[in-house]
Amino acid sequence: MVVCLQVQIHRISLGTSFWPGEQLQHSSFSGSAKHEKHRNLSLVCVSNMREFDQTALVSAGKYLQNASTISEAISLVKKHLHQGSTIDSYMYVDVLQRCFKHKDLTSVKQVHDCILKSGMDQNPYVANKLMRVYIRCGKVQDARHVFDKLVKKNVFNWTTMIGGYAEHGRPADAIEVYNQMRQEGGRPNEVTYLSILKACACPVGLKWGKEIHAHISHGGFRSDVPVQTALVNMYAKSGSIKDARLVFDEMAERNVITWNVMIGGLAQHGFGQEAFSLFLQMQEEGFVPDSTTYLSILTATACSSAGALGWVKEVHRHAVKAGFDSDMRVCNALVHVYSKSGSVDDARLVFEGMLDRDVISWSAMIGGLAQNGCGHEAFSLFLKMQREGVIPNVTTYVSILTASASAGALEWVKQVHNHARKAGLGSDFRVCNALVHMYAKSGSIDDARLVFDQMSVRNVFTWNAMIGGLAQHGCGQEAFSLFLRMRREGVVPDAITYMSILNASASTGALGWVKEVHRQAVQAGLDSDVRVGNALVHMYCKTGSISDARLMFDGMVERDVITWTAMISGLAQNECGQEAFSLFLQMQREGFIPVATTYASILNVCTSTGLAMVEEI
Repeated sequence: MVVCLQVQIHRISLGTSFWPGEQLQHSSFSGSAKHEKHRNLSLVCVSNMREFDQTALVSAGKYLQNASTISEAISLVKKHLHQGSTIDSYMYVDVLQRCFKHKDLTSVKQVHDCILKSGMDQNPYVANKLMRVYIRCGKVQDARHVFDKLVKKNVFNWTTMIGGYAEHGRPADAIEVYNQMRQEGGRPNEVTYLSILKACACPVGLKWGKEIHAHISHGGFRSDVPVQTALVNMYAKSGSIKDARLVFDEMAERNVITWNVMIGGLAQHGFGQEAFSLFLQMQEEGFVPDSTTYLSILTATACSSAGALGWVKEVHRHAVKAGFDSDMRVCNALVHVYSKSGSVDDARLVFEGMLDRDVISWSAMIGGLAQNGCGHEAFSLFLKMQREGVIPNVTTYVSILTASASAGALEWVKQVHNHARKAGLGSDFRVCNALVHMYAKSGSIDDARLVFDQMSVRNVFTWNAMIGGLAQHGCGQEAFSLFLRMRREGVVPDAITYMSILNASASTGALGWVKEVHRQAVQAGLDSDVRVGNALVHMYCKTGSISDARLMFDGMVERDVITWTAMISGLAQNECGQEAFSLFLQMQREGFIPVATTYASILNVCTSTGLAMVEEI
């Protein structure tokens, strides 16, 4: 009976919470008769178990029928305990279920105390429910304490503890419990594997996931669709899309969830074309895409660059044909992806055709308009959104601030800032980051500095926005001081920080500052970043140290057209015409195509050197 209960749950590793013994939801199996028979048999087993549990809980409910609140129920339990009456496991489970529903940690602690006093802490069913409530309340260590005190543990207890760690992003602890289970002779079942695979579905979980894969193969779960689907998900999320595809291709049977997971994994890893091919193959094999499929393939399309708009239109056509064009989540994704693909007109058509919109719909459209330089329209939509009673969220404010900055409309920015304050989002660090960046871009460095100084929490993006703003406004010395302060406060600069501070240093002509920033970039291991390298070449040239620029250029393992152009321009500016022209020819021999700036620099060289070189360009 217990085994039958477990086999229903195959979505745990894909983001759906599950605790053994809870009411189950129907899962999506493939349409095969084998799986339908398997599902029906399992549901009969679950039904029998629920009937058994319900009979016992009715008895327990007689004690608690007059308790309308958790507090009253706990008072009744304490009363029976004080009178020496027997309190069975079902009475405790009834009270704990109420705590579970309301995530009431204070009440859980009181019930736990009663359980200890009545000696029911060794009842695996009661302990399991208690663990689940603690996990739901975020107190995983309290659940572990209950678990560790159990002398005899069943598969439910092991699986619940593993699932708790998985739910709270603690893969190492989940693996520890899983290994302990095997060492003590416990036999993992399907839900155990789903739980541990969910725990391993993260960047650090690949090594553990491969070990679990071996156990699954030897444990007779190679043909289990939910477990194999969870393996695909684990490999995709832990960074090995190749292994994910291998498991997927070897599966004899798949369901819609399997296809969705594989398409989603390819999308996350930037394999848009492969994801789109799989989307078409899925339908050729008779599987009907659901809303999750469309969301996944639209994400894949958004991650692709080449021919993305054509794919979006094709997916949109499929969605309309399948009746998903009225699904709000699919429409939101279409608005976002059309905008990202550069077709703001198509995004607008989808948005205007939506019968229902939520804050995500409005934010996607506002963000799309902002990305495509339609600042005025984005701001008008922002105002219309509020007139229609939709409350903007953080994403909305960040999007509209981007639109305001692109339009260079300082008054808009101030107005949005005022709206954010009234909405209680004026101190949100994401909104503040956008405000700092936008005020600086709109020309008001004083307002940017004011927002920055008032922030209680700052991240590297905050510092970058302020340093970059100061650099843009010629405040090189202040930018450099802020860079040093950033380091003192323990914030680690990234490549963008170094690029910003180098631009600030270049504007001041302070070679000493530049060398200091270069030294720190080397210590941070960022001197090999092509963007930082480009900034160093440009800056050394601008401060007149052409020898340092050339040393930097020659030492770069990776170069792009910007690198070559920066060095050629620097040589031209420093009257090294012959060397600049030689480098221009070398650039083309190595397969780089000059851009307009490159030609402008080399033509300046030709003007001073002679027209003979012009013929060679």
